[in-house]
Amino acid sequence: MSDSLFSILSSIHQETLLQYLDEKQQRNLYYDLTQFNKIYPGGIYSYINNAVNLLDDSLSGNKQISSIDIPTGKDLNIENEEFEELEKIGRDALQTCCFAIVGGGIGERLHSKKAKLCLTSSLVSGQSFLELYCCFFHSIETQYDCTVPIAIMTSQGTHNQILSELESHDFFGLDKDNITLMRQVEVPSIVDMKGTLALKPDGHLLLKPHGHGDIHTLLYQVDRFVLVLMQNNLPQRWLEMGKRHIIFMQDTNILSLFGFAPLLGVSIQSSLDFSSLGIVRKPGEKIGSICRLEYPDSRKLTCNIEYNEFETLLRRLTGEGDEPNDNGNSSYPGNINILCASIESYNRILLQTHGSIPEFINPKFADASHRFFSSPARLECMMQDLPKIMTQKETVGYCSLPRWICFSAAKNSFENATIQESKTGFGESMFSAEEDYYKWFRKVGRKFGIDVGTKEWDDSVTPAHGLPQLPLLALSPQAVLTVSDMKKRFSGEITMSPTSLVYIDGTDVTLENVSVDGALVVRACPQAKVVIRNIAVQNKGWKFEHCASDPSRS
Repeated sequence: MSDSLFSILSSIHQETLLQYLDEKQQRNLYYDLTQFNKIYPGGIYSYINNAVNLLDDSLSGNKQISSIDIPTGKDLNIENEEFEELEKIGRDALQTCCFAIVGGGIGERLHSKKAKLCLTSSLVSGQSFLELYCCFFHSIETQYDCTVPIAIMTSQGTHNQILSELESHDFFGLDKDNITLMRQVEVPSIVDMKGTLALKPDGHLLLKPHGHGDIHTLLYQVDRFVLVLMQNNLPQRWLEMGKRHIIFMQDTNILSLFGFAPLLGVSIQSSLDFSSLGIVRKPGEKIGSICRLEYPDSRKLTCNIEYNEFETLLRRLTGEGDEPNDNGNSSYPGNINILCASIESYNRILLQTHGSIPEFINPKFADASHRFFSSPARLECMMQDLPKIMTQKETVGYCSLPRWICFSAAKNSFENATIQESKTGFGESMFSAEEDYYKWFRKVGRKFGIDVGTKEWDDSVTPAHGLPQLPLLALSPQAVLTVSDMKKRFSGEITMSPTSLVYIDGTDVTLENVSVDGALVVRACPQAKVVIRNIAVQNKGWKFEHCASDPSRS
């Protein structure tokens, strides 16, 4: 074993590590290296070589890009007639869509040890993020009499939790044979510019996530990396099932569900091979920007540029920073990592590239010498960088919506969300994500004539900490898949008092000439038609209180 370990370490010029390790530590390191050599193309030699080259590039900066421009795409708002048309096209296309969820995150930043997908998304419904998403998929199946395949990328820390959540709830009504869990592997960390491996005290490699870009590799090579529920190259199998598009989604952004239909509509109408759902962003906002880049060889690329690189790149290439347009917004859409790909094109790209996304490294240096890191770094890859492995033949674009329609993620604890709110205006806490979800229903409800809530509160930026505000209106995915679906659920005069709550869960529920002063919860069984007409509901209603037993919300 020692000779074999010496040979591996010699190949990356790190054989001196052996003198610091006892026999047990050497065994642990050897085991990790041999396992990693089985899963990473070219093994540890290629990994360290890639890391060192990328570190050299990071110091010199990206000088290859020759120009930057606003990308081709659609900027929509629910007041536009075009929005309704494209949403209708996209809604019907949901029946031929598959979904891939990034589910590797644990809620540590939310004061929880649970997988983020298993946290409660809504206090009103009591559903986890995973259950809410599965209900959305099941609603598509019910309304269109179709099958919706799903792939979930898990991690070492979330895989068993997510599998247990699915099994204990009978897969939330979905066919388990159409749900694929793909466990992502972790990669070694390094401590300096030479790529020296970071080791734990027991000799094992210090491993960290490789980034959500691995989802493309996993979809192509399911059987190499994961607990196999289906064989490799899922997109090929989905194509054979008659599916046409795949939507990639994040774990804690429930508003994104309302962006899927317009994103699909734009992709179909514009015949795009790949598209991103973007949001209107302010100049300087800490969110990636979707740009059209050109290289010296005339190659063009529409892709995301991270916020910490965007301003510098823009100034170098244009002489100006990210200036506000006539509306006070940036002309470059903000990236929220909701992506749509034509399965036919996507499968072709996977066959050519095996889904291997270009890597990057983002070290934090200990001092100005730029030799050592303040903490170990590793190679990463990003899901949204798929266009970087596409050919010039593929068409790439975007669909941009106002933030309130499709983006409010739960990322930060109350303490960190308060700090972020003071810096960016958006706390991105469990509370703000949930309250923004309820704001969506009030704002869309008022568009269709419901007397509910106040424009002042719903148009304001939600604070990092608080309690859900009454009046509260919410509908399950069984009742609402899109903006336009809201007007099917209500007719006549609908009024809600300032302290009222209405929750509707059912595919065919209608309220007609109803006033509510209290709480009205309607749950309809499958295939039931429910009409509530000409009544006034009055009762004690609901109230919300802080609960110390839920640390993710305090």
